[in-house]
Amino acid sequence: MQAPSPPPSSRETVFGRRASDRLAERLGAGQPQRWRVQLALGLPLAVLMLLVTIAFTSIASVKFEQMAQDNAQVIFSQHVQRGTALLRGLVDRAQTLVGLEASAGLSLAPAQREALQRQWVAALAVEPSLHALRAVLNDGRYFEVVALRDAAGLAASLQAPAAARFAARSVEAGRGDAPRAQSWRLLDEAGQLLAERRDATRFDPWQDRPASAAAALAGPLVSGPAPFFSTRDAGITVAARLRDGSGVVLAEIATNGLDRLFQALSYPPHVAGGLVAPTGDMLVSGAGQGALAPPGGHGPATADAQTLSVLRELAQWTGRGLHPQVATVAVHGEKFVLAQSSVEFGPGAPWRVVAYAPLLAFSSSMVAARDRMALIGVLVLMVALLMALWVTRRIVGALDELTRDAIRICTLDFGPSPRIKSRLKEFSALADAHAVMRESIRSRTEELRGSRQRLEELIAAGLAMSRERDRISLLQQILWGAKRLTRCDAATLYVVTENRTLRFALRTRDDSLPQEEIPLVRPDGSDNDQFVSTHVALRNTHVVIDDVYAETRFDLSGTRRFDERTGYRTVSMLALPLAPREGEVIGVLQLMNALDPISGKAVPFSEEDVRIASAVAAQAAVSLDNHQLVQAQAELVDSMVKLLAGAIDAKSPYTGGHCDRVPELAVMIAEEAVRVDTGPLADFRFDTAEQWREFRIGAWLHDCGKITTPEYVVDKATKLETIHDRIHEIRTRFEVLRRDAEIDLLRNFIAGGNAAKACERFEQQCAVLEEEFAFVARCNLGAESMEEGAVARLREIAQRTWLRHFDDRLGLGPQAAQAAAASPPARLPAMEFLLDDKPQHMVPRPAKNPDAPCDRFNLQPPELLYNRGELYNLCIRSGTLTPEERYKINEHIIQTIEMLEAMHFPKNLRRVPEIAGTHHENLKGTGYPKGLAHDQLSVPARIMAIADVFEALTATDRPYKKSKPLSEAVRILWGFKRRGHIDPDVFDLFLSSGTHLRYARRFMSPELIDEVDVAPFLGPC
Repeated sequence: MQAPSPPPSSRETVFGRRASDRLAERLGAGQPQRWRVQLALGLPLAVLMLLVTIAFTSIASVKFEQMAQDNAQVIFSQHVQRGTALLRGLVDRAQTLVGLEASAGLSLAPAQREALQRQWVAALAVEPSLHALRAVLNDGRYFEVVALRDAAGLAASLQAPAAARFAARSVEAGRGDAPRAQSWRLLDEAGQLLAERRDATRFDPWQDRPASAAAALAGPLVSGPAPFFSTRDAGITVAARLRDGSGVVLAEIATNGLDRLFQALSYPPHVAGGLVAPTGDMLVSGAGQGALAPPGGHGPATADAQTLSVLRELAQWTGRGLHPQVATVAVHGEKFVLAQSSVEFGPGAPWRVVAYAPLLAFSSSMVAARDRMALIGVLVLMVALLMALWVTRRIVGALDELTRDAIRICTLDFGPSPRIKSRLKEFSALADAHAVMRESIRSRTEELRGSRQRLEELIAAGLAMSRERDRISLLQQILWGAKRLTRCDAATLYVVTENRTLRFALRTRDDSLPQEEIPLVRPDGSDNDQFVSTHVALRNTHVVIDDVYAETRFDLSGTRRFDERTGYRTVSMLALPLAPREGEVIGVLQLMNALDPISGKAVPFSEEDVRIASAVAAQAAVSLDNHQLVQAQAELVDSMVKLLAGAIDAKSPYTGGHCDRVPELAVMIAEEAVRVDTGPLADFRFDTAEQWREFRIGAWLHDCGKITTPEYVVDKATKLETIHDRIHEIRTRFEVLRRDAEIDLLRNFIAGGNAAKACERFEQQCAVLEEEFAFVARCNLGAESMEEGAVARLREIAQRTWLRHFDDRLGLGPQAAQAAAASPPARLPAMEFLLDDKPQHMVPRPAKNPDAPCDRFNLQPPELLYNRGELYNLCIRSGTLTPEERYKINEHIIQTIEMLEAMHFPKNLRRVPEIAGTHHENLKGTGYPKGLAHDQLSVPARIMAIADVFEALTATDRPYKKSKPLSEAVRILWGFKRRGHIDPDVFDLFLSSGTHLRYARRFMSPELIDEVDVAPFLGPC
């Protein structure tokens, strides 16, 4: 039982009475007050529902009528489109038929009449709408084939047999008014003759108006409706003049044929219509179920007043066009849907396909649906009003209870109060808020004091992590800081590896770390999120587990086995991702067993523990990410250096792998040099990893300047080769000279000269040309040194001339055109030398940059950038390179130095340009590009010189030279030592340590690794 509240003071009592009295007065009206509230809430709602129902019913009525009208217009559009397409197709086929006959030309000779009879019988059989096909010539000859299916009168007059289907009529030419011979042939369905009759006639086919009109037109003619000239049946006539103007060809479409054609339209119920001729007459008509067909040529003879009014409305439409015209009009107080489509076959009024029906035939079902929806709307309105009444009663009751509770708060009565029950969660929430208000204020003050203390500890932990540079110490700071701030019993730190696995990095307990890694991805490619740690790493979200042994979301069998093995009891767990600014998870922090500060027992992690641990994880992620970024930058520089070296090797197949093998050999020699503790190399040391890294980068970049050397210079295999081998141009000129000799031979034959002597002279010329070209081709290879005699013979051969008949300035690019413009054009045909050094072969060197230092390097550039003269290149005494090209290749070391000096290397890599740019120097000071002497070359630079030369001697991937055997390469390198070009101490170390043999076993072919006795090569020379 609750203890009684202490009596209030007099002031509180007076205040409470006054407040209670005022509130009692407000509630004194009682029930009438509640009804006024209900009326104020329910009446607007009822009015709103009534207005919505009326608006919905009105809109539905309009929409239903519009839908009926749209549906009818769509049906009518489709109907008249089909009728239009049928009519146009029939007339187009008739025009095509007469057009073909007109273009072929007709003479109506007996043989041709037989052929026409077969063709026209077949055409009339295939096209049932055709009535007859006729041909009229200017001299009066006449020929026609009539289908008897639409000419019962003609069949009776000819007394045709029952099997007769076609009648062929032929009228011969005559003079004046004299009778002319006429024949009728009665044919069966297959065109076989059944009967024939001959007589005389005064028939004049040119009295036919369509025939005479077509003879005066250049194009086809479509006329009608009118009686046909020969059978007097009504229909449409299609005619065309023969291409030579000798007559006309006509095709007749009977009205009965049009009836059969329009029967395929199958009029919908209540729809009537037909075909209206240009004269305004209804030629054919039809009607669906429940509709009266309009009067037409073959329709009913009468129509009611409403139908006649609709037809008059249709007659007022005079618009033309291929697309249907549809409209809804009122006729005698009733809405009708009218549709028509115009079809034009030439000048004059168009044909029209029409249709009409009352709109009510399409909207009756929709009107019934509209009425049903109105009834449903009324029922919904009544139900809504009842629900509104019930809801307002509940709302007013809850407000009454909340008002009484407010009176108790105003009188400072904070004791227990009856719980307000309401289906509206807002009223329930307001009642609960009154109950917990005092306790919330008190408890929040205590929580804020504890949160301030933990925040200060969090800031201190973040400062400690930001100052740490050692990775292991950093991981320890992260782990122990999180354990201390969350007051948990144990913690484990995982890191995400590059193989998409989680590896145990550190634990707070002293037991050994597991060696196995937890994969984040299963073998089938799906996420392995069955474990807590992998789920956190994959989803980048924290996980809180209150009871490990009751958890079913994750597989915690490993934790339980650990408890069984060690006797430890894991209760609660908190796992958080370590995700830096980019959001990618780089580790997982797992905390176990939050400890109660009073009892010391394992309890679940609180929300504040989660927030504090999340803040620690965020700071740890940033610190760990910064550490990894520094390491990644160093790896990025190394990879870019290797990438650049690989690109240089890939640029030319002649130097493939050079930038890969030289650093390997240089490091092997340097590793032996740092082990030496006596002699000149005793002081050489790489004490730190950064010094080794600096040396490796310098070795990798020792030829980076070759990226500026053109491939066609590095790969130049013949003397005339640039982008392509120009020996083919020389060969073509020899071909021209041989062709000229052959032309001279043929001219001699034509002139009647001595054939034998001419042939002998031709053979001699061909032999000389072949031998001279073979000599030029051998000189182009550059395989051996050229003597003075060979040069003189080249100059002699170059004096041969040939005629050029085409302008050699056409089709040139801008640079080549500018070079050719330096010399005046020659008149064509121009006499040219077989081999020549032209002005356009000389490529000038670009102007020097005035800001570039001019005395840093001892390499003197030639006057020209390139000299591509043919004779100049062929006269190269040794090899395939001109002095300009050799300078371009040697210039790569200058580019290497300038490129590396332009890069802002950090302090620990400042010697990279020196290591990379001195491997072509020698101890005598005669090397390049700076001519440094013995004292100016560091030990790394001397190591690089030996590594570069030895790799070039033993390289197996250079097609322009064979790889040297190991013994020969050592002997050549020893020659460099004797001449003072390389460091003797480094060379002796290279041989005595066996580095040459280890390198050969890794990079040389086994057959080139022969026995080498290093003793003769060691020591002073």
